[in-house]
Amino acid sequence: MRVCVFASSSSLTPEPYLKVARELGEEIAKAQYLCINGGGKNGCMGALNEGARAGGGKIKTVIHGKWVIDKMEFEDVDELVIAQGNNLQERKRLLWETCDCVIVLPGGTGTWDELMEVACHNSVGFGKIPITLVNVDGFYDGIIQQVARAARDKILYATPDDTMHVETTAQGALSWCAKRVQAQREAGGALGGDALVLQGRTRTFIFQRRHSFLVGLVLGFAGAILTVGEAALLNRFWRKRQAGRHF
Repeated sequence: MRVCVFASSSSLTPEPYLKVARELGEEIAKAQYLCINGGGKNGCMGALNEGARAGGGKIKTVIHGKWVIDKMEFEDVDELVIAQGNNLQERKRLLWETCDCVIVLPGGTGTWDELMEVACHNSVGFGKIPITLVNVDGFYDGIIQQVARAARDKILYATPDDTMHVETTAQGALSWCAKRVQAQREAGGALGGDALVLQGRTRTFIFQRRHSFLVGLVLGFAGAILTVGEAALLNRFWRKRQAGRHF
């Protein structure tokens, strides 16, 4: 399993957060998973990689070229990916586009940005990457409350738990991710490669290639039951699947 971890890079990160980060790195290594992260030397990222290295695990780091002075700084990682561009979009994409799940440790604005981008990616239907927060010492209580409020006000496309699951330990987070990824793989195998799964607000719709006529009929009447934007999105997904493209 390929585990992407978002986390702080600050050298002032409190020790309780660093402890959990080291534990997560050790657990990822113990399970022989790939640890993907932003390559920070300090903070939770640094502690995460310390734990992974101590356990003999594999590490992939993705860092922006702006911060690379000497590649020798990263000789202790198994794979180094250097992103370019005048912003962090490419780096974020390279971080999570090949992962199976995302675990979020305490962090600042960069960590929150990464978290929300993947949550949004899932919410609008471009993927279904399992996300879990490690809520150490209540660090993420505010975000958890905000997500719950949005759900109560009916402005989320998914349940709070599907938007971002919450655990309090490294072991709990990794265990939840492993179960979720396994369930997704089993569901995908049972449905077959031609299946299109769409998660609605209250139910899941599953279409297979043999349902092409039905899907066409549904799309024909979509304007009557969906907003123009939602109908266009559904049509776009189906066309991509029929063309054999991945999304």
